[in-house]
Amino acid sequence: MTDTYTGGRLQDISIDRARAHGLTETDIADGVRIHRTRAAKEECSRRIYDVASTEAQTNVAMEAAAAAAKTSASRTDDEKDLLASLQSWVDWVNAMRDTVATIAAEFELLGAAPFISATDIEADASWPDCPAEMADLFDRH
Repeated sequence: MTDTYTGGRLQDISIDRARAHGLTETDIADGVRIHRTRAAKEECSRRIYDVASTEAQTNVAMEAAAAAAKTSASRTDDEKDLLASLQSWVDWVNAMRDTVATIAAEFELLGAAPFISATDIEADASWPDCPAEMADLFDRH
């Protein structure tokens, strides 16, 4: 946990030590929330980049921009499919971001335990499934 107090900085300490330093339960909960949010964001990013590297995302975005610049009638079937499938990608990334917020908010301070959460950040079941067509799309790029 990282938190500030009286001009100092506590980093990676136990809940008991934070209490011993005089942090309030609110300060401790805020620190845990910050830590949990950071961990959830890192896991979210890792999962997104496991599906689509930065290069693959850039390549797909460039192809989509080129296709979107054409009139609907002049787009190839592949370009139409690409544009249609990108909505699934946007929806999945938004669902991943929503999951970050949910995970970050789920904890309860219990005595000396740092926190208890119903959600395991690293468990596949805690995250929305990526549509199979998205993995295929980015694998081609």
